[in-house]
Amino acid sequence: MAQRGRSRARANSTKSAVSSAVAAGDANPFGGINEDDVRTFATSYLGEVPELAAPEFSIALESVARAVAARMDHDDYAADEKRLAFFIITDRARVLGERIGAIGEPIVDNGSKRLCGCVLVTGATCRSGYGSDLSGKTTGELFAEVISKGVGNEIALVFDPNATEDELRYYPKGVASPDIVQRFSFRTMTFTMSMLDSVLKRLHEESLLTPDAAKGLDIWEQSKKYRPIKDAEARLQGLTRLTLSVAFDRKLFSVWWEVPGTQGRCDLFITSRDANSAGKLTAHAVLELKVLRSYSAGGARVAKKVNADAVKKGVAQARGYRIDKNALNAMLCCYDMREPSQSDGDKCFNPVRTTATKHAVHLRSYRLYGSPNDLRIDRMAS
Repeated sequence: MAQRGRSRARANSTKSAVSSAVAAGDANPFGGINEDDVRTFATSYLGEVPELAAPEFSIALESVARAVAARMDHDDYAADEKRLAFFIITDRARVLGERIGAIGEPIVDNGSKRLCGCVLVTGATCRSGYGSDLSGKTTGELFAEVISKGVGNEIALVFDPNATEDELRYYPKGVASPDIVQRFSFRTMTFTMSMLDSVLKRLHEESLLTPDAAKGLDIWEQSKKYRPIKDAEARLQGLTRLTLSVAFDRKLFSVWWEVPGTQGRCDLFITSRDANSAGKLTAHAVLELKVLRSYSAGGARVAKKVNADAVKKGVAQARGYRIDKNALNAMLCCYDMREPSQSDGDKCFNPVRTTATKHAVHLRSYRLYGSPNDLRIDRMAS
């Protein structure tokens, strides 16, 4: 993906700057991040105009979700065979499409094109492509058929119309490696905190838990040394916004980021339109994201008080944004990227738990391991 080259360049430029420590009270403890840096990074990562600079993965996931949702809303969808739909994501759509004998499809994203029982070779924006019908009936037959066409090692998204929950499965190494997969729910029609928790939990467990799960997301500078990238908050904000935008039906819900207000900029803000009242919005939740670190990207030791202050500030921000936006819920999400000797799970919330309860701020912590071995050791000990 195009993002990787930029990430490597950034990594090479930051590795040379190593300081000895990050002191408590440092106003900018993680290497000079400021609001403009975050907005610039998030704009490029989220890609509101997707052709410009956003990574292939984020563009493709949202674009394919839109195309599938459009077909599901089409009157003819009820007659479609309920077989898997395969989307091969590539910047060589014409070459690969012609290689497998697929037919050019100038429009695939407006619901008029049958998708189930087909393989579609398309670019990340999924507006046009090359489609071919599949003859297989079972999941195994369909996977084997796509592999036999010579596109089994290409990045793929798969939709299963028979699944209990509407979801897209992302295969970064192609369907020939079916165990390397991430799942993303979409088209959720109602908002509950339980559903929000479910989406965030799946994102954590399948895309963030270890460096292997997070391949292609570049959230670590040096994972084994527990050094997150400088822009980890912005990267996680972008990925969370993308995941929520796909999970909750876009006809009803909007997931806003960096929303200005009297008390600062809210990281993420979830709203929905009232189908029975034109122009009326329901403000469901505000989310504040924090990354807890043992080291900065450059290798400087981060004082414990820096993380404690970040959690305390996060509760105050979540409360303030909830009041500012008149939201029904507020949540502080802490992504714990500290080394094992410092990571303490939900205990990081002990100093603020009473305040959070008083002001109705939900607290969530998500542990990110620097290696699969650290995950195994931790689970053996629990």
